[in-house]
Amino acid sequence: MSFFDNPVANLPGPQFLTFYVMLGVGVAITVWILARWLDTSRSMPRMRVPRDPDPLEIAYIRGGENEIVRVLIFDLAQRGYLDFDDDLFIQDPHHPPSRHLDELEYEVFDFMRTPRTTSDIYGDNGLPEKLEPLCKEFQTFSLKEKLIYSEEAQKQANWMRLFGMGFLITLAVYKIFVAMSRGIYKIWFLVMLCFVFSWLVGAIVNIGRMTKRGKDYIDDLEEAFSRIRDRVALGEYDDGAPEMMLALSVFGVGILAGTAFDFYPGMFYLGTGLGCGGACGSCSSCSSSSCGSSCGGGCGGGCGGCGGCGG
Repeated sequence: MSFFDNPVANLPGPQFLTFYVMLGVGVAITVWILARWLDTSRSMPRMRVPRDPDPLEIAYIRGGENEIVRVLIFDLAQRGYLDFDDDLFIQDPHHPPSRHLDELEYEVFDFMRTPRTTSDIYGDNGLPEKLEPLCKEFQTFSLKEKLIYSEEAQKQANWMRLFGMGFLITLAVYKIFVAMSRGIYKIWFLVMLCFVFSWLVGAIVNIGRMTKRGKDYIDDLEEAFSRIRDRVALGEYDDGAPEMMLALSVFGVGILAGTAFDFYPGMFYLGTGLGCGGACGSCSSCSSSSCGSSCGGGCGGGCGGCGGCGG
């Protein structure tokens, strides 16, 4: 038995493809089971929707510090502290006294003392990083209630993804190498199977940010406050109304599409190399929870372009 002479290397093409399909299905099922095992919230009851929820707490569950930044910038602009100048975020020169701001709000307000682009906000040493120490309370609550995955669970999911995809790709490359060494070049079907199963394994293990309990909680919040969403769409709230902040926290900034603030979602991804992942932090509208896993820190999960229906 050698590298070129062993049961796997000697399997004829059709038999190997059958073997590879069975193996790919087996790996996909295995990582699916392991990914579910990472979500320890599945055995817990659904969270009760509070009568007066904290918008920033909800924003943190949906998208961490990135989402809190988006919600706070809009809220401060509504209250006259910040303004928008083309693609820049600036302090309103006629803003009210800053002493009325709490610590989180002031950090955002102070960051805009010089005009900022989206890249400035979400780049190195950006605003989410500055807010991180001030969001520990939200993080502690979210982890305690198992609404979001822990950092350790995310690392384990990444290792599962690397191992599963790496195993399938390595086996396919090995068989392709053996086949080509024997003058066989009909390898495209194996290449296609390798791509499909590798993508499938990666998608299954892409657990995203929120656990099942977290997604269910956001779903329940969306249902409980659907009337607010409808009223925002009709433009029934005045500037600075607390319901606007709650609506953005629950549904994302995509809820502003088609309103007088239609420009706002686009400011977080246009003209920046960060894409939707870095700037958005989470999905935008309609059903943030359903997108939670697929968003996965990137745009892939239909961040809704940060402005449409998807997130």
